[in-house]
Amino acid sequence: MNIELNGARLDLIPLYEHKISYCLWRDWLTDPKVNRYMMSGLERPSRLDLIEYGEEGICLGIFLHPIYKSKNDGWIGNIRLHQINKEQRTAELGIMIGDKERWGQGYATEACTLLLSHAFGKMNLHRVGIGVVCKNQGGLALWTKLGFREEGRLREAFWVDGKACDVIRMGLLQREWFNEDSRRSSSAIG
Repeated sequence: MNIELNGARLDLIPLYEHKISYCLWRDWLTDPKVNRYMMSGLERPSRLDLIEYGEEGICLGIFLHPIYKSKNDGWIGNIRLHQINKEQRTAELGIMIGDKERWGQGYATEACTLLLSHAFGKMNLHRVGIGVVCKNQGGLALWTKLGFREEGRLREAFWVDGKACDVIRMGLLQREWFNEDSRRSSSAIG
């Protein structure tokens, strides 16, 4: 699917349409701080693995607008919808901000907002799900802020610092997204 989404500070662009550094992507995926809570772990993906990953579902690079760029042509991470089921109108969401200097600045929120608006609007999805490691407080705060609700837990399904912890399954429905979006719009006006 060929889409490009534009926000206030960043653009989401299909990875195959932009000249990217597969070495940088591999570095992000093998950086213990970046992938601490990612299901992908510390694997060493090949360039072909990364290309195939980018072709599954909708995989977009997160690029800063020129005014915010400092290095790497503004590429700070990736976001994707995968396991898309058109018949059931569902998908899973994943995001990685690989550029650690950009953490905590709201880029994940903006990128997720752009892709969720597209998913629930143009794609007419009914539900988007995500799995988040229970120790990932930043991730839990992000998903809660975006309106995701806890739906269940996979007990002790992920290892962090040598200890098993739960993976929390969260979901967001189309009607919840648009209800929350209308509340945000009305509070911004009034």
